[in-house]
Amino acid sequence: MHAAKTLLKRTLIAASACAALFFAAVPAAQADVAGVHAALLKKFPKLNPNAPIAATGIPGIYEVNLSGKAAYTDEKVSFFLLNGHLIDPVTLKDITDERQMQVIHSGFTMLPLDTALKSVYGNGKRILVAFEDPDCEFCRREHAEVWEPQAGQLNATVYTFLLPLTGLHPNAERDSLAILCSPNPDQAWRKWMSTPQPVAGNLPPPSTCDAGAKRLANMVAEGQNRGFNGTPTMMFESGQISSLGALTFDQLEKGFALSSQFMDAMNQQATQAKLDSAMPAPSAPAPAAAKK
Repeated sequence: MHAAKTLLKRTLIAASACAALFFAAVPAAQADVAGVHAALLKKFPKLNPNAPIAATGIPGIYEVNLSGKAAYTDEKVSFFLLNGHLIDPVTLKDITDERQMQVIHSGFTMLPLDTALKSVYGNGKRILVAFEDPDCEFCRREHAEVWEPQAGQLNATVYTFLLPLTGLHPNAERDSLAILCSPNPDQAWRKWMSTPQPVAGNLPPPSTCDAGAKRLANMVAEGQNRGFNGTPTMMFESGQISSLGALTFDQLEKGFALSSQFMDAMNQQATQAKLDSAMPAPSAPAPAAAKK
């Protein structure tokens, strides 16, 4: 109990120190509060003139009270940070929200798909990336019970990055290399994963090769750099990730549908951004004619 109280006391002291550091503005920053206040009212004349503004412990950053919500800005009020989102004070567009879609999608676009194993099911029109362990029973169930028997309905091209979890499956790296060093790794992979239980005859003979070892290292690095530590982990074309393990056909369909909606919204957003940038800037009002 004494140790818990001591820890709590230390935590409160540390929190108080952090708060004091953040809001203990230097005199120069305090002097600039009036300038920020003037810039804010100039851009937003209808804003409550008594809206509190405080200098923070970060040079050049100020806290503004926007109708009871804490927002952060600079001396020129050229942006707002509100609830972790960057807001354009002129258009009031949520820049973070717009960029978030691009950032999520970039997780997919940065994948070196030519490094992955490639399997085409049905017409292959839809795209799915899978991080899998060759000895993972959940991965095998996905292949044997969903992808292979329903290939014509799946209609997807699946890019697989091998992620052998040797802590769980001691032979996973050996089996990965046997597949990658075989004459046709894509075909060998599908054959090995095609049954619910491993069939020894479906795995190529144990083999090692420099090209396979390098390819496997690159695959593993892609998974580790993304913090993936379980298989199967799925990534749709939108960049959205499922780490729920083996998915049913219906769950995959929902994933593809959400990915498609995401891509449509992102494309519409990009189109709107182009239209906005093509629009001429509003012209300044003509000066009033002088009275004679």
